[in-house]
Amino acid sequence: MAKKYLSDQELAKELENLSDDESRDIIEDEITGFSDDSLVDKDFIPVESDLSSDNDSSGNNSDNSAILFAISEDEDIDDNVPLATLITKQKWDHVQGDRLSFSESPQNVGVVPAVSADFAGKEPTEFFNYFIDDEMINLFVTETNRFASQRIAAAIADPNRKAKVPKWVDTNPVEMRKFFGIILWMGLLPMLQLRDYCSTKSLYQNRIPTIMSRNRFEGILGMFHVSDNEKDRPSDDRLYKISEFLDMLQKKSKSSYMPEKDIYIDKSNIPFRGRIYFRQYIPNKRHRYGIKLFKLCVSGGYTWDFKVYTGREKSSEFAVSEKVVMELMEGLLDSGRTLYTDNYYTSVSLAKRLIDRKTHLVGTIRANRKGNPQEVIKEKLNRGGIVARQDNDCSPEVEG
Repeated sequence: MAKKYLSDQELAKELENLSDDESRDIIEDEITGFSDDSLVDKDFIPVESDLSSDNDSSGNNSDNSAILFAISEDEDIDDNVPLATLITKQKWDHVQGDRLSFSESPQNVGVVPAVSADFAGKEPTEFFNYFIDDEMINLFVTETNRFASQRIAAAIADPNRKAKVPKWVDTNPVEMRKFFGIILWMGLLPMLQLRDYCSTKSLYQNRIPTIMSRNRFEGILGMFHVSDNEKDRPSDDRLYKISEFLDMLQKKSKSSYMPEKDIYIDKSNIPFRGRIYFRQYIPNKRHRYGIKLFKLCVSGGYTWDFKVYTGREKSSEFAVSEKVVMELMEGLLDSGRTLYTDNYYTSVSLAKRLIDRKTHLVGTIRANRKGNPQEVIKEKLNRGGIVARQDNDCSPEVEG
């Protein structure tokens, strides 16, 4: 299949019309001149993308500084026409005011009565112990001790290794809770170095040394594990190291609360600068490097469900933003709820999928998304002005 390549300027212009926000995330670093440490770390594995810079169209080696974006000439793409105008067989009309109302409504919403009764008047530590319960703590203890045993056995079995056999005493649930308490306290009292928390200088004095010695804390920190390293690694699970813990946390969050009628989906960036396949770089965030997290929340900020973004899924039929919404909404559809999203998620196609599942969608929308009515996109509004269109092509109840 013949391909044509775009220059830097043409590529930047083409990106303005991309409807798939995931494609924008993948190559954003190249356009802005940033990269996920790949310029200084030759071993870093970048996120998969459709960029091609190995060979040019003539078969010769291309300049490494050039950015090429391959587009099949067989695709129905007109470089001079915005993408939003290419996928439009919908019939838009003025809003008639016949917004569809659902007979269904959410039932038994709010905090589960049993949970509410158990925690009436309890201390904050009780809430922490409820979500990070004994089952999770036992998982941490078991896998940490297991990993320490594996390290010790490997060091003894290989006499050629220069590493010393680590000194280790098995931990227990009480000590593991102390370990987590110290970590939480360190987040409230940041210091330059880990060992400063155990310093005898008056400037650094705190209660941590009275709870756990420095050597013991560093020992647990070095051995801490959530999974068995000797188990077979699933080929399709990039979170296999922590997947069991994440499943426990999700079940606990969902079983403790039933969302009301209005729910919200947004994304968050967990700061992380280590080497990992799906690390994201978002230049307009305070913490530019991190792990992207999609969250479904309710009024008040409670996170009911979440999904860790682990990179592009090749077998996905839908855009990442649309697929994430349908996954997070599982269990809440067909109940007359209203979902609020930002322009990363909102699209006409998503609105139609949700309306078929008796769920309304409200959100801001990007001008270049597929299926947008051109009457709305091209309208020049004054402050406070409103323009709206209703899609009557597939179903008279669906709003644009």
